[in-house]
Amino acid sequence: MRRIILTYLFLVSERSRRRDKNHSAYAQAETSLVIVLLLHMFLFCFMFDLVEYLPYGEKSILPSGFGTELSIMAVAVLVIILINIFFKEEDVLKIQMGEREKRRGYIILMVYVVLLFASIIILAFWNKSHQ
Repeated sequence: MRRIILTYLFLVSERSRRRDKNHSAYAQAETSLVIVLLLHMFLFCFMFDLVEYLPYGEKSILPSGFGTELSIMAVAVLVIILINIFFKEEDVLKIQMGEREKRRGYIILMVYVVLLFASIIILAFWNKSHQ
C-alpha cells in the first residue's frame, strides 16, 4: 500500500512540476490524495447506505453550517499531516521512472479517477431509485 501511495504522489507531483515550476508540486499531490480519499469515503457511504451520516446529512452528528465546514477542513488537514509524517517528500523524489512507465501511470490514474467518479454517481442514483 505504501508503494502505491508513493507512486501516486510521485506521478501527480511530477505532472504538476512539469506544468508550473513556481509552486510546491508535492503539496498539490498531497491535496489531490486527500480528495481521492474523500471520494473513497463517499463511495463507501453510498455502497453501505450511510449517506445520511455524512456532513449535511439528515443524521449527521456535526453541527450544521460553519461548524461542519470547519470539521471537514480539520479532517483534511489532519490527513495532510499524516501524509507528511508517513510519506516524506524525499521518498517520493527518490522514485525513478522512465517516460513510458510515467505515461502508463498517468493513464491508469486517469482511468481510476474516472471510474471512481462514475461509481459514485451510479451508486447515488442506484440508492435513490431503491428507496
